[in-house]
Amino acid sequence: MTNVLAYCTQPILGAGLGCVLDGIDNFHLLECCTTPDSLYKQAKQSLPNILLLETTPAITLDFLQELVQVSGGAQIILWVEEPSLEFLSQTLGIGVRGMLRKHLPIEAHVQCLLAVSSGEVWMDTTVANGLLTLKRVQLTVRERQLIGFVAQGRKNKDIANLMGISEGTVKVYLSRLFPKVGAQDRLSLALMGLRNVRSSQRNSQDKIGPASTSRLVPLAIPQFLSTESVAA
Repeated sequence: MTNVLAYCTQPILGAGLGCVLDGIDNFHLLECCTTPDSLYKQAKQSLPNILLLETTPAITLDFLQELVQVSGGAQIILWVEEPSLEFLSQTLGIGVRGMLRKHLPIEAHVQCLLAVSSGEVWMDTTVANGLLTLKRVQLTVRERQLIGFVAQGRKNKDIANLMGISEGTVKVYLSRLFPKVGAQDRLSLALMGLRNVRSSQRNSQDKIGPASTSRLVPLAIPQFLSTESVAA
């Protein structure tokens, strides 16, 4: 029996998911949680085989990692509306094995559930093609720091002080960074950073400042498409 724990903030859609699962042999819906707290609690208690999750602002990369751990390694299927391809790309590395857009027919939902329960990765063609065409960007430590500060809404003068460089150097870095990551302006760069932020304490250990070993980045550093950072 494949036990499924679902998360959906809309009761009517959750009931629909339950009906779909009831129609699949050897599948059992444990519960459809409506809050992150209840989802976390049930994942820890019931140890489901599959987590079927609606993507809401509460479903962050860190929260997904925690769910995988407390559930005993459950396979995750994300139920998405308008997916952020950057976010989806990163989730593949932390246990996500299925990606379902909400408007797909019931047959597609069944195919996804069956495939993931068999150990396969499943996503529809549109999402798959989007992930294949993502621009993979390798960022230096300074570039990741800079994006993080821009995402915080900091001005160039503040960023310069925090990074131990001149305001003019900040402007130069930004002018090079925009085309590198495909951002058109400061706002799109900030939004891109916010979408990719991972609130992991280990990422806050990147050092900033010229030859400084005491000041640390005071926020989670955006990780773009799970690429490795290179020396600044």
